[in-house]
Amino acid sequence: MRAAVWIVMGLGAAISAACRDASSSNPTTPVRDPGAVRVVIAAAGVEVPSQFSVTIDNRTTRAIGRNDSTTFVDLPTGSHTLALGGVGADCTLGDRSPRTVNVGSRDTTRTSFTVTCWGPGVGGSQLAFVRNGDIYSATLNGSSVRQLTTIRSSNEPSWSPDGQRIAFSRSSDIYIMNADGSNVVRRTTIGTNYGPAWSPDGRRLAYTSLRADGADVFVVSADDDGRAPTRLTAGCDPAWSPDGTRIAFGGPSCDDLNRDDLFVMNADGSRPIPVTNGAATRTLYANAAWSPDGRRFAATACTPSWPSCDIVIVNADGSGLTTIASGWQPKWSPNGRIIVFANVSSGTSWLYGVAVDGNYQGPILIDAYSPSWRP
Repeated sequence: MRAAVWIVMGLGAAISAACRDASSSNPTTPVRDPGAVRVVIAAAGVEVPSQFSVTIDNRTTRAIGRNDSTTFVDLPTGSHTLALGGVGADCTLGDRSPRTVNVGSRDTTRTSFTVTCWGPGVGGSQLAFVRNGDIYSATLNGSSVRQLTTIRSSNEPSWSPDGQRIAFSRSSDIYIMNADGSNVVRRTTIGTNYGPAWSPDGRRLAYTSLRADGADVFVVSADDDGRAPTRLTAGCDPAWSPDGTRIAFGGPSCDDLNRDDLFVMNADGSRPIPVTNGAATRTLYANAAWSPDGRRFAATACTPSWPSCDIVIVNADGSGLTTIASGWQPKWSPNGRIIVFANVSSGTSWLYGVAVDGNYQGPILIDAYSPSWRP
């Protein structure tokens, strides 16, 4: 009997050992081999830094040259955080940093950072823009973002010539507020109005007022002087020339369905002269923005593939039309070197910048549109 017990016990031990061996040779959780991340830098612009740095998981940092790459190897599978350093105050970074990437077993994940440098001192330039129906301000390099309105129905900010106030549209009327968002004052009360533009002397606002069969350009005093708004002409999207003597505008239909053109008229509404010929080129022109020297303006040009549009530059007499980027709502920088505009990438609205000569461009702010430069 005792022998039988020992035999049974010996068989149990053997079976248990066999199970352990099987378990160790076929683990429940498979062993994953490490992976890698390849990081690429694409940099362009004025005075681009010669070297950047990339940090992974807040532990390992490597130097990387502009338009160069580096690869982190032997990484555990799963998510890892990458951050780009050395961008500089006058440059903007495309996409996001830090960012998370996922590494698979025996796989190399690729990611890239886009850097655009705008020139010395430009990074501190301030922009107003719209995000989710409210107006914000930020510097060109994406820092110091500040929300100025909270109504979620504000649009089309426009800085006053002295940089102390912002005109904007809200719920079919034109308003003015201080640069910090305080002291909001309503300046129109009749009609459906949008697109305010300051006169260079800061005393008046031109704007668009819709009607059933089109639109008109009106002018109203910036500060209430008791006078009613004055109609200047049929058209929309007015923009004052830097010397205050002329106004560029679009028309005549202002409905996005017909071939509108750009016009220039005297500031009192007299002598409107066409600058473009949309009927001949099957193009809709809109959103004129004067250059600081008053010799040219940037504009939006949309072809039959609307809403695919381009940013063009044209002389004030209509000559020399040149395409420099894809997008809309262009605004010329105060120094005359950069045009900021809106576009959509992967379903998200972005502000981009482009050199006036078109030699380089890059992203500035995500979730943003309707830009305006602070003088």
